[in-house]
Amino acid sequence: MAASVAGILADADYVDRPLAFAATFGAAFVVAGGILTAHGTGAAPIGLLEPLSGLTSRGVALVFAGVVTIAGAGVVRSRRIDQ
Repeated sequence: MAASVAGILADADYVDRPLAFAATFGAAFVVAGGILTAHGTGAAPIGLLEPLSGLTSRGVALVFAGVVTIAGAGVVRSRRIDQ
């Protein structure tokens, strides 16, 4: 998802460096996922989220997606530097 958004924004000339944007988007996924995971496990209860269920698994999925996005942006960047 982050790569798609970065590509669309780059095509529309809203961002100059889509890889940096994708990595930042991935970092936001990691932070948001960490918050949801912490709430879901009871480590950091958030009153507004109390009625919701399944936040731990969704949080872990977001963290994983963020890490994969950051790693993917890094791989693409390293391949561009090597060329």
